[in-house]
Amino acid sequence: MENEIEPRQSQTDLSLPSDFSAIVEFAHRFPRNVEESIGKAKKEIEIVPGLAGRSYYSIPYNAGRQNETRVEGISIWGIECLLRHYKNMVALSRFNKEEDDYIYIDGLCFDAENNILTILQARAWKFYKPRDSNRILLLDPTARRNLEMATQSKIRRNAIIHSLPDYYREDFFSYAKELVIRPKAGERTKSIQERITDGKKVLIKEFKITPEYLEEYIQLNWDAIEDDSNLLIHLQGLYRGLKDGEFHITDGKFESKKNIGIPQEK
Repeated sequence: MENEIEPRQSQTDLSLPSDFSAIVEFAHRFPRNVEESIGKAKKEIEIVPGLAGRSYYSIPYNAGRQNETRVEGISIWGIECLLRHYKNMVALSRFNKEEDDYIYIDGLCFDAENNILTILQARAWKFYKPRDSNRILLLDPTARRNLEMATQSKIRRNAIIHSLPDYYREDFFSYAKELVIRPKAGERTKSIQERITDGKKVLIKEFKITPEYLEEYIQLNWDAIEDDSNLLIHLQGLYRGLKDGEFHITDGKFESKKNIGIPQEK
């Protein structure tokens, strides 16, 4: 293969460090207040304009096909915000092993208060197929490093998501989308329709989505979007999904990112 890279050594031991006992002791002495935690997380995205839109993503899967679906979730930044305020929880990620075609990344989340450990694993393809070519090439060192860092961020996020209570996540998620429609910090001078127009322009300019395709995509999915408020929420989610590398654009159209594998519990 071209751009040959020396394989890394496997690191299969993802056990907790011995000094985690101090974290457990602290967690039992000072238990979390979940109601206070969610209040602080929501306050953070309320007082800083723009943070609500960074808190979630929206991904079109199988775009243009009969089984097209839309997947929404809390972004990497949003889940870090929830973790920070939830307290008594530690999350890690690191390289595990490398095979001929894939690298494997582990994510760990430890709830010290409830003594629950979650370990997930993701795999990422080490190759890519250049546009307009049938060749399969090995990622160069820079692209490989970026792939590994992105996979670490996502599997760490997924480990945290698996560890946090559903109601805690859903309350934050719903509030973030509500703030996108009705910001509370500062005065909103533009209408929802004006902000939709601005959002389309940003997607077209930054990610080279063709205007015709974007309008076609919106029309095909209007039954699911339903109204302008939900369209604004979705456009913001598309932007965050593209920024975080959850999916990408090929020839001006949405295409689900294939490099990041589906996390599997260990």
